[in-house]
Amino acid sequence: MKIRGYHWVLSLALLLPSLAQAADRTVYVLQFPPDQVVSLNLYRTGVVEKIEGAAEVRHRFKKTKERTTSVEISMKGAPPPSDVKPGLTAYVAWAVDAKGALTRLGLFANKGGLKAETELQSFGIVISAEPDPEAIAPKGVFVLESEYPVKKNSFFGMTKVVYTHNQ
Repeated sequence: MKIRGYHWVLSLALLLPSLAQAADRTVYVLQFPPDQVVSLNLYRTGVVEKIEGAAEVRHRFKKTKERTTSVEISMKGAPPPSDVKPGLTAYVAWAVDAKGALTRLGLFANKGGLKAETELQSFGIVISAEPDPEAIAPKGVFVLESEYPVKKNSFFGMTKVVYTHNQ
């Protein structure tokens, strides 16, 4: 059966979103300096058009010499996850380490905010829409990812890392 005229365009348009969701992506992993607040913009992956996000990250030493990193993430304009793709129920934030491994940071509240702590000192941030709000590994679609710090005149150790997930 031949596909003619606009039918091949429609077939390609239906195929491309599923290919984009399964493809590997890249994110910058930052080495967060101690006792500084680092602001990050989160950029759209192309899955959702009008979504916006931002994060503030602070790496610090506790009295017991334990290291912890506080993360505050906000989202605006996020549609209900089921509008992104049927069957998706929640937005979840993930930290991507230098090896491309993903660690769950947490679930977004209804108001589009999240506060979390992690032992990681260097990571990138990605947000996914998930079918399971308790997911321990991403299975949905990525909607936002971090890049460069907002304050560009400061030095940050950065590595571009490929990350992916199983669908």
